[in-house]
Amino acid sequence: MKKRKQIFALRALSRMSGQPMADDTLAQTLRLAFPYEIRADADAEAIIRDLESEGWAVGATDDLLGLQWLITPAGELKLRAAGLS
Repeated sequence: MKKRKQIFALRALSRMSGQPMADDTLAQTLRLAFPYEIRADADAEAIIRDLESEGWAVGATDDLLGLQWLITPAGELKLRAAGLS
């Protein structure tokens, strides 16, 4: 189940075409996609942190925009390996 959520989040980041996605937008996207499985902010944050720890996504904090996420080349490779890019 966790892998499905990770792939969903990677696909969402990949569809941004190289543009960053705000942390709260990514978390809300996960909550909307999996309403019965991700009920709390901490649940969505755990999925996002897993992406970061695997090296599939990278977050950076901007003074104006806050925390932003991008898919990494390793994340794109993960999607290709899953046949989803």
